[in-house]
Amino acid sequence: MNTLVVISFVLLVLYVFKILKYTLNWIYYPESKLTQQTFTTGISVIIAFRNEINNLPDLLNSLAAQAYPVNLYEVILVNDHSVDGSEFLVQSFCDEHPNFRLIQHEKNKTGKKSAVIHGIQSASFDLLVTTDADCIPKDGWLASIAREYQEKHPDMIVGLVDITSGDSFFGKFQEIEFLSLVAAGAGAAAGGKPMYCNGANLAYKKSLFHSYADPFKEHIASGDDTLFMHAVKKSRGKIILLLKSVPSVVITRAVATWNDFLQQRKRWVSKSLYYRDAATLSTTLLVFLISFFTLVSLSIFISGRYFWFFPIYYLVKTLTDIVFLKRFLTFYERKVSVIHFMIYELIYPFYTTFFAIAGITTGYSWKGRDRKI
Repeated sequence: MNTLVVISFVLLVLYVFKILKYTLNWIYYPESKLTQQTFTTGISVIIAFRNEINNLPDLLNSLAAQAYPVNLYEVILVNDHSVDGSEFLVQSFCDEHPNFRLIQHEKNKTGKKSAVIHGIQSASFDLLVTTDADCIPKDGWLASIAREYQEKHPDMIVGLVDITSGDSFFGKFQEIEFLSLVAAGAGAAAGGKPMYCNGANLAYKKSLFHSYADPFKEHIASGDDTLFMHAVKKSRGKIILLLKSVPSVVITRAVATWNDFLQQRKRWVSKSLYYRDAATLSTTLLVFLISFFTLVSLSIFISGRYFWFFPIYYLVKTLTDIVFLKRFLTFYERKVSVIHFMIYELIYPFYTTFFAIAGITTGYSWKGRDRKI
């Protein structure tokens, strides 16, 4: 038992130092301010969609309202075999906006990865920017990306994502869990060692994309964003930058039901089977082990032994997490209830352990399609 306790606290110390490092990385990483300047960068925005008729109007209107020269950006929307009439809505919008184009995905291909690739093949500009059909970019989104690109000339730009979730317990849990992931990814990227990114807000050169034989790993159902980033990260001389800019934040929507949440998280975890980046794998393992040993400490506490073990373990981890998240959310002008966060932290070890197992052992269903591991 003493050995178990020692291992648990060694892992906790490693976790605390890692989160502290992310916190300092984030605090000292320079914020990019959007200023008036002359833009010369052409941008192709690529969006694959399937059955998004309820979300597309907000996305399309936000893209048309971008504070960026209309002659310098195009929006390519690839219909991945929708059956809800989404393509007709998009075509109507494209008819009124000359820089918007609808492309039908090839009949013999399905899935987001191949749809995005189809869009890239039709892109007119070298700087590609992706987002998802259920997202709403702010009006300074493209201008912020172009400014970063023109001034620093990176190969890839990792953007930030926010979430709208409602006031229910389910919604708030999604919000905290999602923003914690975003914060960790931002903290790692701010330190020059990005672990993952989100295709809802990602930019890269078309020439970079074409320099890899299979950048998206098409045989894998999910992970076009992070798997591509890992390939770029391994390439010598390539520059990946975090864009810490309020106008560049893209807002996504929380899922509506527990089943959608289950399927989405299983989809996210499933792609970790294909990660080969050492920093990402070691951090993922550390987070899992911390959750596992939190459950171990709780079971020991319930059994009537080592009464001090669980309270100390739980409080140290919770304090570490909330300090980091509160600093990150200050940038978003958001606050988190300490009481609610402490409740979520009690749930999180069960949640993490369950999805770590379910995500790598079972399939999932997404956008009306079943995927097997």
